[in-house]
Amino acid sequence: MKNKVFGIALALSIFFATLISANTFAVTTITIAPADNTVSLDSGTKRDYAIKVKNTGVDSVRVRVYAAPYSIPNDNYEVDFSTYNQWNQLTNWLTFLDDDEAEQKELNFTLSGGEDKTLTYIITVPETGIPDGGQYATIFAEANGSKGTTNGLNVSGRVGATVYGETDGTSVRSGDILSVDAPTFMTSGKYVVTSRVKNDGNVNLSATREIKIESLYGQPLHLANDNASVFPGTTRTITTEWKDVPALGVFRVTYNLYYLGDVKEVSLMLVVMPVWMMVVIAAGTVALLGLIVIGIKTLVKKLRK
Repeated sequence: MKNKVFGIALALSIFFATLISANTFAVTTITIAPADNTVSLDSGTKRDYAIKVKNTGVDSVRVRVYAAPYSIPNDNYEVDFSTYNQWNQLTNWLTFLDDDEAEQKELNFTLSGGEDKTLTYIITVPETGIPDGGQYATIFAEANGSKGTTNGLNVSGRVGATVYGETDGTSVRSGDILSVDAPTFMTSGKYVVTSRVKNDGNVNLSATREIKIESLYGQPLHLANDNASVFPGTTRTITTEWKDVPALGVFRVTYNLYYLGDVKEVSLMLVVMPVWMMVVIAAGTVALLGLIVIGIKTLVKKLRK
């Protein structure tokens, strides 16, 4: 009997110890601010900027801060932080000041729980040989050496701030709106307008889109506007969504896309009809046609008699 009681007590103690341990386990979380910075890159200049890294967890964490290239390899804008090209040479011009005011390519330090640290990064622009147009880089703060799991800026164990720069050479702002695809019929799900824009200049551009969806009687159902960056030498696919689409109805859609002084306007009627209703209408139509055919045949027989 005593052995059973002791066994139960031991099992309960292990259970509660595990529960307490799980509930008090600290997740490492670091932040970096500001999330982006726009700078001027004049030949032969040297300028410094500030950035803050904070440990928002409760445990101490080892942090590594460094610069990485920022590039866009495809239309879906999945950012690449490893490939160097003419648009991210800025990465090589970035250094960080350590506690002794010496310039380093990366910093390593420890942050206690809740502690933050303001860092100085320096951009030294060469006097000659710099490309015209835009330059882009990312400053990463990486906890415990984690390299993250996705291409986004905010991933587990790593956060990043984007640095946007423009050199004092010749800047070319050139591009086109390639297409806007706005459906007029759907059966279910979210409504998506897809646009494609091209930047064949050498600086970062912005595409602004606005969407307004109303009932047939003019009642606003969805209003939204947003900006999308379009990097030099790329074509970007931009999607605008309406998630709370009613199961059935007819709606007025107005969509405007603004890009480099050009405006693409789309106005249409959107019909939303579930599949089951389409089946019912089709079956009803077939039945009605069948009745009409039977009626005509019956009438013809009567006329022949």
